[in-house]
Amino acid sequence: MFSIIIPTYNRVDSLISTLKKLELQTNKKFEVIIINDASTITYNETDWLQTFNEFPITYHLCKKNAGPASARNLGVKLAKYEWIIFLDDDDEFTNNKIEILSDKINESNFNFIYNKAIIFMVNENCYYETSQKNINEISDPSTLIKQYNFIGGAPNFTIKKDLFILHNGFNEKLKAIEDYEFLIRIMNDKNIKVGFIEQPLTKCFYVTNHSSVSKNIANIANAGYWIMNNNPSINRKLFKSNLHAMLAHAELMSLNRKSSYHYLLSSFYNFKNMKNLFLSIISLCSPVLLIKLRCLKFKK
Repeated sequence: MFSIIIPTYNRVDSLISTLKKLELQTNKKFEVIIINDASTITYNETDWLQTFNEFPITYHLCKKNAGPASARNLGVKLAKYEWIIFLDDDDEFTNNKIEILSDKINESNFNFIYNKAIIFMVNENCYYETSQKNINEISDPSTLIKQYNFIGGAPNFTIKKDLFILHNGFNEKLKAIEDYEFLIRIMNDKNIKVGFIEQPLTKCFYVTNHSSVSKNIANIANAGYWIMNNNPSINRKLFKSNLHAMLAHAELMSLNRKSSYHYLLSSFYNFKNMKNLFLSIISLCSPVLLIKLRCLKFKK
């Protein structure tokens, strides 16, 4: 059985849409835990929560906004089942995700599973598939994860509750990439047994030029330097290359040509990654063009 944790903040309409999509799961052996992180808008949850009867829902309203790390940690504490899945309130799962996860769990004694995702660029009307690496093809995952996140964000992984608790959950000091910092910690666990699902099972929706992007950029930078300064074994040059690549992506989502600067720095800190030098040139010319070029292969 699975516990699906959904933090939410000021997005009641998209939350309801996400719950409606969960009703289409081919395997409904799961509960849903909604953590309202002290939204400033009224959710009127008593009006619509009762309309969902395909799976049990726990709804918790926080008194104070504390960020996604805190909301997810609270959700895990309230979870009844041994497997935890994270889902954002504006994202979706493919209709067979729970069924495929159940089959994967039966294959081996996994305690952590991750999958690919489809990223939909809403304003640009295109989408692309993420490019996570298969852990079975990595000789030293605990070292590689410190160079860049080959697993992806929280909506892409499923974890046993006892493993999550053992490693103290997400770091609530961080306001961004807390899931990446968590992955760095757990990949050092010799008892972790990781499974990879190449099929995209998560659908993420990105809206460019959104008002929250600029704040997120500062949070990513602060969190990145915290991670680097608190992990002595990290290769600082390679991590800085990775950090600037993340900052470039965040700037790209705001359609800001400053993404070019960060792609350039990413290439500078890792000369082997000349791809980012190419991305720097394109994003300087047109951030939208760079997004559409990435989506070109998958565009409908």
